[in-house]
Amino acid sequence: MTAAADSTLSQLEERLATRTETFYDLTLFVSGASDLAGRAIANARHLCETHLCGHYRLSVVDVHEDMAAMLADQVLATPTLMRNLPLPVRKVVGDLSRVAKVIQGLDLPEPRPATAPPPAVPLPSVPLVEVPTVSVVIEVPNASIEIEVPIATAAPVPNTPLAATSTPEIG
Repeated sequence: MTAAADSTLSQLEERLATRTETFYDLTLFVSGASDLAGRAIANARHLCETHLCGHYRLSVVDVHEDMAAMLADQVLATPTLMRNLPLPVRKVVGDLSRVAKVIQGLDLPEPRPATAPPPAVPLPSVPLVEVPTVSVVIEVPNASIEIEVPIATAAPVPNTPLAATSTPEIG
């Protein structure tokens, strides 16, 4: 090996040795498109997003389509969530709604604090402009409605890009 390759390899080994994030490989076995399977999928995704923060791969296996995977992984009931990595392999059966039990059963980390949202950009200050209105009365049997309707002005209203340039006839 060259000196540059040795240096690159040693840097990789150092980074792997100091890596603190654990990667989780999870498989969820479900049985068709049932309500129970839908809840299990939604709960598994939420659990991964809140507790594993992108350091995971979640595979969903429908046992009706891939019976071999179910038999190879010795899954006896659905839905079953299986943690393949890190070792040892762990399994939890159910719709995953009891989050504390799932975390304990799969030995998952506690939820990480969410990152703070970016600061809000202040909106520019816009001066209030009084818009001329006309009172319109609409009469129908047994009722009368009066509303104020803004009218266009002959001169553009300051600080508005689409100001009206003509005055409609009101009749």
